[in-house]
Amino acid sequence: MIFSDLLEKGVSICFIFMNYISLIFVMIILWYGFKPKRYKTIRKHSRKKRDYKVFYVQNRKQFHNLLMSKSRHLIGVPDAVDIVLSRRENGRIVGAFIYMNYELLRRNKYFVKNNIIKRDSAFRKKVGAPGMSLVKDKVVDNGGTKAALYHLTHLIAFRHSLSEGDFDGLLFTGTAHLNSGSRYDINYVPAYSKTIDSTLSRVQWLKDYFFEHNEQIILDYPKVKTGFNFGKRGDPQFSLNEFELLYDFFLSWKKDHVFKYGVECHYINGSTLVDRVNVVIIDVTDNKLLVDVILGNYL
Repeated sequence: MIFSDLLEKGVSICFIFMNYISLIFVMIILWYGFKPKRYKTIRKHSRKKRDYKVFYVQNRKQFHNLLMSKSRHLIGVPDAVDIVLSRRENGRIVGAFIYMNYELLRRNKYFVKNNIIKRDSAFRKKVGAPGMSLVKDKVVDNGGTKAALYHLTHLIAFRHSLSEGDFDGLLFTGTAHLNSGSRYDINYVPAYSKTIDSTLSRVQWLKDYFFEHNEQIILDYPKVKTGFNFGKRGDPQFSLNEFELLYDFFLSWKKDHVFKYGVECHYINGSTLVDRVNVVIIDVTDNKLLVDVILGNYL
């Protein structure tokens, strides 16, 4: 009788143990089968077409927190996502950021160079941006050539985003000064190279500053030394174009790293025109903030 009771208890314990093991086994299978895929770098992309995965956040606070995060893995955002944009705030553009590595940059440049993906100014104008209707007539004529003082400006450069605005919230109304460094109303257009204020000289200055300041650039409204006197207008500021080129440099500098590039727009009162932008570049492989710069959206 005693032996029978012990045997029965043993069988019961064994049954419970086997069920417990089976449950653990099933949980392991479910975890590996359904957990979100994590990428140490970024996922493999197509060599034949644009295949970006885009994610929209619902408000500025959430976007800002994600933009400033140094982590490769964001809470609520799948690792497979390439571009994160914010929904509009009272009809106004908020911001966007992208993850890239060197291989993805090479892929995109190949697409653009070989016309696999083309620029489309007509589509860009059709998409438009908040506030453009207020300034679209601000055009100057410098010797027969008309130049607009305000542009439909990419938060993420075309060669990075491969978009002319089909991702909602990517374009905003920016001055030519902020977009490319040009001040057409005073006939100032920086050369691409071979001058102290050229685009390449500006990028080199940013590189030098970066390495001289513990591999970091944190500045508000940085100005360019040109050798010219602009009077009350003051020296021109660095433009988005230079920081986009600096981003290219970072991608080429550490080819096995993933870098985040993003821009957040800020406004004064209820204006639909952007007052200033915050440019952010983060090495998410090293979890290090590289660039945190404020640029003004003024002529």
